[in-house]
Amino acid sequence: MNSLTFNQPLADDEFARLAAFLDSIGDATMKIETLDGYFAALICGPDIVLPSEYLLQIWRMISRLKVTDTGH
Repeated sequence: MNSLTFNQPLADDEFARLAAFLDSIGDATMKIETLDGYFAALICGPDIVLPSEYLLQIWRMISRLKVTDTGH
């Protein structure tokens, strides 16, 4: 795989697939606009945030909502 592939924005069909996937999860995840803002904030911040840190925040949101929905 060409390393430049990672530096390209999503194509329209890729963006639509990602948005549809996030919508299919429901309220338990960030919507595409929220995720875009989250990544923009990470990029603009003064510190490097590793994927192991920011992905946990994204998936924790899902876990918190599932716990709240089930009452556990």
